[in-house]
Amino acid sequence: MRKSKHLVGTILVLLVCVSSVGIWISLINPTPTVRIFAEEFRFIPEKIVLPELQFVRFVINNQGRESHTFYGSFFHDPTVRIFWESADRPTQHGKAIHLSLGQSVSFLARFSAGLYPFRCVIQGHRGMEGVVVVHKEDETGAEKLGEF
Repeated sequence: MRKSKHLVGTILVLLVCVSSVGIWISLINPTPTVRIFAEEFRFIPEKIVLPELQFVRFVINNQGRESHTFYGSFFHDPTVRIFWESADRPTQHGKAIHLSLGQSVSFLARFSAGLYPFRCVIQGHRGMEGVVVVHKEDETGAEKLGEF
């Protein structure tokens, strides 16, 4: 009985310490945010350059005059970690996120090195596309977020 109380106390102290370290790390190194704006026939920016394995917050906002979708192959890539932040998981349009006028969605993502294209899949919105370029950390310029 005495050992189990000691063990429970030790576990609680460890949990508090680990939580505190996580909070301090997030204060020291906040998650960078990439904002993508959907407008008529384009995403702004069209190219986003990121370092590998760093969590990045994506905020996608429809600023256009009509509905758009956001389809990224990375939503279905097992090497990419996605965590939805929006209160409600966004409406799906096939495998794409549907964005009504003025709607925003946000998620956290962590990518392995590679190219990750995204586009609007609504018929007639051809050319509304972009790419996330993810570099290995040892490649030039990978230590900073760029081109957004």
